[in-house]
Amino acid sequence: MLPKLIIATIFLTLSWNIMSFLFTASNAAADAVLAVIEYPFRNINANNGANFTNATLAWIIPTLLLVGGGVAAVAVVGLLGFGGVLALLGSLLLAVFSAWVLLVARDVVATALIIASPVAIICSAYEPFEKLFSFWKGILITILISVPALAAVIGIKEPRC
Repeated sequence: MLPKLIIATIFLTLSWNIMSFLFTASNAAADAVLAVIEYPFRNINANNGANFTNATLAWIIPTLLLVGGGVAAVAVVGLLGFGGVLALLGSLLLAVFSAWVLLVARDVVATALIIASPVAIICSAYEPFEKLFSFWKGILITILISVPALAAVIGIKEPRC
């Protein structure tokens, strides 16, 4: 019991520093994942090596986008109908909103875990409260892993408002 109390006391004084290090490492891992995803697209220029002047690009690209977008819109409406298009747009908006809520909830839980870290460390030293520490540790590991995982899946690591 005494060695657990001594170790808990040492970790209690270092809890904020340890949590700061863990979340900094998790964010650095997310930055690395995002850098790997973005790296192939860094050197793409507007004309991709073609000899177009800026004036030519100024009218060709918007025209192609409008015509291509119009053709695609007509094709989608023709295939799905108006109700299908509304359902598709609604599901896309729901997916974006769900991702944003997930990011915000992750930040809220991470803040709560940081605040509760001293209590969790104290709980680890006492036998009756070790389950509470195990619960806290499991959630902490899940949140730390979710930052780079979400960066890999949806391409962002923090919510943008």
